[in-house]
Amino acid sequence: MLIDWFSMTTRIHSLADVLDILGLSAGDMQQLTGMRGYRDRLYYGGINVHYNGRDDMGVWVEMSGTGCRTYEGFGGDFMGLMSLVVENNGDMNLTRLDVAYDDKVGVVKLGDIAEALRGGEYVSRWRDWQVIDGTKGMTINLGSKTSDVLFRIYNKAVQQGVEGTWIRYELQMRDERAFAFARKLVEGQAIGQLWAGIVRNYVRFVDPGQDTNKWRWMEKSWWQDLLGDAEKIRIYEVKGEEYNADKLDRYIGEMAGAAIDAYIRLYGVAGLISRVKGKSAGRSKYEDIVKVAQRMMENVG
Repeated sequence: MLIDWFSMTTRIHSLADVLDILGLSAGDMQQLTGMRGYRDRLYYGGINVHYNGRDDMGVWVEMSGTGCRTYEGFGGDFMGLMSLVVENNGDMNLTRLDVAYDDKVGVVKLGDIAEALRGGEYVSRWRDWQVIDGTKGMTINLGSKTSDVLFRIYNKAVQQGVEGTWIRYELQMRDERAFAFARKLVEGQAIGQLWAGIVRNYVRFVDPGQDTNKWRWMEKSWWQDLLGDAEKIRIYEVKGEEYNADKLDRYIGEMAGAAIDAYIRLYGVAGLISRVKGKSAGRSKYEDIVKVAQRMMENVG
């Protein structure tokens, strides 16, 4: 399993903050023209950092597949990035996340998937599918390019011009679906089971049966071999979901607890307080939590 595309925006970090979070230095990056309303960008090994847009656009980080490998190569932490986005939902957004699985032993043949699609031996939440067979091998797309979730299967070995078996299964998610995947991952869901459960929820290849409801047909054995025993998982999050004191408490206890404990043991409680004091200033989400909680305590008193 690998992260093969990562795109996020932040309105609460400066360009210098973002570069520090990524572990990059502006001096090592190429200065280029920005895109999609951003006037400027910095580029390094497939990692793009766009800036100088409108005041409400903040900074946009985009990593292609090459960028993801570059980021991992110098010790980049995708879980840390996703935790940061989850913690600051609304102020930060995960705009695209591609998670891929590479089959290098030939669990499923692309031709079998294409044949099942053409024969109607599948059930899917996607209305569109496409099989492309050309000089770069076969590519199968489920969903459209505008879908929040798109599933792409292709022969990576032929694409790269290498020998052997290498079939890539690529789950592309945008916006709320990308955030939902990240949130489940940060909360402790294993990436392989999460990926397989989402794929199974969106598409199943089935053997024809007598039941008039195709969703009750038995799953093909080769699809079971690929996805294993993963249960179907739905991903949907309402963008900008209200953040409250209970969610803050859960995040501190379940997600950031180990880091906070280590920091206290290294620098003490006073050091922790000094490090974080005033960090919520100007960040309306946290200010609102404090104000609501204070009003409740005053009413109780």
